[in-house]
Amino acid sequence: MKNFTPIRDVLTKILKRKRICDDIKSLKLFTEWEKIVGERFARYAHPIRVKKNVLYVEIEDPAYLSHMEYIKANLIEKISKATGKMICDIKFTLSE
Repeated sequence: MKNFTPIRDVLTKILKRKRICDDIKSLKLFTEWEKIVGERFARYAHPIRVKKNVLYVEIEDPAYLSHMEYIKANLIEKISKATGKMICDIKFTLSE
């Protein structure tokens, strides 16, 4: 009988190779982003990747960028609760 690799390991490997995120918990962040930040912010703020426990988020509107910086600590806490992933920082950039 062949040895099978758990799907979690396969997905984690693919996500790392594509440089999207470090692990499955990070993937949950992408799929539950709207629940975490709310519908209004999800329209203007999009998670791009997670690398070494730093979340990179692209913002479409400078006003939202300022507000997201203001609530960063709260976002980090919400992300940890919702995903089990410890995010140590969030880096925001304006989309072009």
